[in-house]
Amino acid sequence: MFGLSAGSIVLGPSIDLMQYLYPEDNQFNDTNFDGLNLTAIHVYPHFKEMLTRDPTIKDKIDKYESKTGINIIRLNNDQALAVNNDAQTFLD
Repeated sequence: MFGLSAGSIVLGPSIDLMQYLYPEDNQFNDTNFDGLNLTAIHVYPHFKEMLTRDPTIKDKIDKYESKTGINIIRLNNDQALAVNNDAQTFLD
């Protein structure tokens, strides 16, 4: 199974980071931000590309990590993360 873009986020335990960063996108006022929980990894895709749109995105994600204690894996468009049980392999 694989997830691309938002699919990589939803495979994890939660999409709460997206609510934190982009609350305006919650057009249906959802309150349950559970992911599919197929992995314990939290991913933020398109990181380098988003820095060009929002230079403060790194600070926002850092703040979220400090607030929640959750580590966010930042992936650029030319990267992938393979997960097999507890083993993680970065693919460039």
